Amino acid sequence: ALIMNTIYMQFIAKQNHEQALVRWQDIDTTAELENALSVAKQNKQYTLLEFYAHWCTSCKRIEATVFADPEVVQKLAQFNLLRVDMTN
Repeated sequence: ALIMNTIYMQFIAKQNHEQALVRWQDIDTTAELENALSVAKQNKQYTLLEFYAHWCTSCKRIEATVFADPEVVQKLAQFNLLRVDMTN
């Protein structure tokens, strides 16, 4: 059941990712993070920092449900959205 749930959530997340309007800025280095935070501070913009992993079923569920919700997408449009991939 866990394997089927994982496969299903990956499928849903992939479909919703293509439809989602939430656009994350991928952060790969500390320098990128510092720069993105500096720009957000200059723009007086709040930042949402998401830690994500390809194997994380909870991450995929949140992406497929919460981050696909049009109301959430609208609210997050005013945020500086940063994503750190913790897969490796």
